[in-house]
Parts: sequence; structure tokens; C-alpha cells
Amino acid sequence: MKTVVVQASAYTAPQLVAASNQLYVVTQDAGGRGYLTVFDPSLTKLAGQLIGGGLGRTMVHPTLAVDGASWVVAYTDADPGNVNVQLLTPQP
Repeated sequence: MKTVVVQASAYTAPQLVAASNQLYVVTQDAGGRGYLTVFDPSLTKLAGQLIGGGLGRTMVHPTLAVDGASWVVAYTDADPGNVNVQLLTPQP
């Protein structure tokens, strides 16, 4: 069994989606920003980046969907009650 740390420190709300022979993990950092990490099937990290419009974008409880060609994230923003769905491109 292999275990890797996706994010260290105060990251919460992890979600895992598998598509196109890759593993996508979305988490939320302590500042409320969404963060996406991509792994290959052996759990080697391929990419990692903030998502949702860049630095400072609050993404409470981000949820990821991947269809192999594109990916989208749904989240609650800083204005309570607003739920957003955003197409993120290019796919890592």
C-alpha cells in the first residue's frame, strides 16, 4: 500500500475523482481557496494549482467533476448562499 500527502497543514474537504487514467484531488485551504492536485495511478504528483479564478477566490466545499476532456468545479462562494459552477480549462 502506498500513501502520499496531498496537502500538508490546514486543508479540508478532500474529494477524489478518477478520469483519463489520472486521479484528481480537490481540497480547500485555510483561506477558503480551492486547490487541485493531479496524480497518475501510481500516486506520482503530476500537477497542483489553485483553482477558481486565481488567488483570493473563496471556494467553500469545492466539488470536482471530470469527463476526460474537461473539468468543472461547483462551490459555495464568499457570499453565503451562492453556489457556482465553473468550467476550468485547460485540463492538467
